[in-house]
Amino acid sequence: MLAVADAFERHARLPAASALKERLVGHLTARLSGQPLAEWPADLLTGLPGVLAALLTAAHGAPRGWLPCLGLR
Repeated sequence: MLAVADAFERHARLPAASALKERLVGHLTARLSGQPLAEWPADLLTGLPGVLAALLTAAHGAPRGWLPCLGLR
């Protein structure tokens, strides 16, 4: 969901997407600090690698080359 909100903010410039993105970044950041990393699944879609990739892309402007596998740009 974070990757989708980020894509809508970047490409469609939707204010609602920006607000959703900021809320999701806050939620995921809080959840990362409150749950041991070993308890997260290891898959891209729902696990820690996907969460970290989405956070780095949305919040820190990391490269977006991994997004086409989700149908995003």
